[in-house]
Amino acid sequence: MENHSTMPPQPSYDGTKKKRRKLYNHFELMVVIMLGLTALLTAWASWIGSLHGGNQSANFTLSNNLTAEGNAEYNSGLQLMMADMVLYDRMMGYTIDRDLARDREDWDAYENLWLKIELLVGVRMSDELFYAYLWAEEQIRLGLVEAGTTITPFMSEELMAFYFDQANSLRMQAYAALRSGESDGAHSDAYGLVSVFYTVALFLFGIANTFKAESKKLVVFFTASGAFLIAFVYMLFLPLPTGFSFFNFFGG
Repeated sequence: MENHSTMPPQPSYDGTKKKRRKLYNHFELMVVIMLGLTALLTAWASWIGSLHGGNQSANFTLSNNLTAEGNAEYNSGLQLMMADMVLYDRMMGYTIDRDLARDREDWDAYENLWLKIELLVGVRMSDELFYAYLWAEEQIRLGLVEAGTTITPFMSEELMAFYFDQANSLRMQAYAALRSGESDGAHSDAYGLVSVFYTVALFLFGIANTFKAESKKLVVFFTASGAFLIAFVYMLFLPLPTGFSFFNFFGG
């Protein structure tokens, strides 16, 4: 009577070796793919970081230039305001002398002082100061000023804007450029950190196949994959440089 075994056929040693070799080939291919992808992303992060650094330098230079222009405009406005104050004081002095001449009925002096006032107002006084002067007179005439309070044209917001608005605008632009430069610097540093993680991943992927033990290969591979994933996810949340476009690099 024949004895038939119910045990399944055991895989041959050659078959197991072929499967292991196939898995090893797949592993090598995965390492090569990750090496290439990591190298590309490392170059990308370095490039974008350098563009942010260039923007930082440009914005800091722009901020310095705008600050210098703003200071020059402020000094110009301040000098103009001081000149107008001298002119206004002279006109008020003539006005007081005119009223005194009228009170003592010295009509020759009265007419002479009127001519001086008209000369200052018509020739020397700027339109902006003249309108501010009318505004101050209107405040007094309408009783909008408390008793004992002195009001002058230089309390007019419009007149102060005439003197200093341009300077303030330039200073605000300088501050905005400075903040943009600081932001670009922070983003450049962030892309530098991303490049560091990619470099670590690149190194680990590169040495993964040098280990003979499969367990060590897997540990190194997954460690490298973790560094790659951290860098990739972090990079997704970082902005591109302001005005970035590939067409800019091809004359578009």
